[in-house]
Amino acid sequence: MKRVRVTCPQCGDIDLATTDLRGRICVETGQAEYRYRCAGCHQTAVHDTDTRTYEILTAADIYFEPWHLPAELKETRHGLVISHDDLIEFHNLVHNDTHFANALANLESAN
Repeated sequence: MKRVRVTCPQCGDIDLATTDLRGRICVETGQAEYRYRCAGCHQTAVHDTDTRTYEILTAADIYFEPWHLPAELKETRHGLVISHDDLIEFHNLVHNDTHFANALANLESAN
C-alpha cells in the first residue's frame, strides 16, 4: 500500500495510507485541495494544493473528485444591492419577539 507524508497543523509530519486522503478539484478554476483525519489529534485537516503537489498526489493514486462553482455565480443580478444597514435592520427584526409573533400570526391567519 502506498503511503504519503503530510503535515498536520497540530501534530506535524505524519505518514498516511493514500486511502486515508480525499481530494477535490474545481472544474472551472483548477483549484484543488486534499483532506485527511489525523490519527494523532483526530482533527480533519484541509490543505490547498499547488500544481506540483496535485501531480504528486494523483501519481500516488489519490482520486480528486471534480466539483463545480455554484451556478448562482453566473446569474445576472437584478434589484438593489443589500447594504450593511439592511442586514442590521433585518437582524433587529428577526430578534424582535413582537415582530416575529405578528408575522407568525399573519401567516396563520392567511391559511
